[in-house]
Amino acid sequence: GWQDVSVAFADQGYALVALSPVGARGLDIDRQTADARIALQLAVDGALTPHIDPTKPAIALGGSFTSAIIQRLVQADPERFAAWVTLGGIADGFALAEAFYTDEIQVPPSYALAIPSFGQPNLLPLDILRYSPVYRADHLPPALIIHTAADRILPIEQAYLLADALDAAGVPVETYYYEDVSHYLQIGEEMTAEGQEMFGLVLDFIARYQLGERIGVK
Repeated sequence: GWQDVSVAFADQGYALVALSPVGARGLDIDRQTADARIALQLAVDGALTPHIDPTKPAIALGGSFTSAIIQRLVQADPERFAAWVTLGGIADGFALAEAFYTDEIQVPPSYALAIPSFGQPNLLPLDILRYSPVYRADHLPPALIIHTAADRILPIEQAYLLADALDAAGVPVETYYYEDVSHYLQIGEEMTAEGQEMFGLVLDFIARYQLGERIGVK
């Protein structure tokens, strides 16, 4: 469902590497990230397209589950990424697990066993820690955090936690919070005025950090 988003950014003159999580990898975020690193390296090496300039800093963008891959990717290769954008993303797996066990979130039936599959957080914390960039915020590049208060799967509190962690670590962070039901960038025939504002905000963020500007505005 991200095709329209990719086309919209390409229309602005950006070269993109569009990735989708591999179902066979399941919730193994390290293997998902390894796949992403390979795909990105192939693109940078010119194996996929001649239109990517490896001398320009990369900007990573992901939402929901993909945000977990993105945050691992930028942590593993900080020299490559000037900044990253997370939309409706995961920030603290422990807080998310607590919200799940207290019925504060609404998990789709197909993902009902995702959080329980990690085991009890107090006994098996490592897998959940991999989904918790708040605990390694000082290893992250500047960020743009976008989240909606209407999200019942990944509550907006996840965004607040990440913004606070980045701010405490001295990492430039910008935030955009909104109220409607859109979980991603809604680009296409159903694009709303809020979606247009969001797209413009992301474009501005990307342009500034690709030009080397390192000033974050909360």
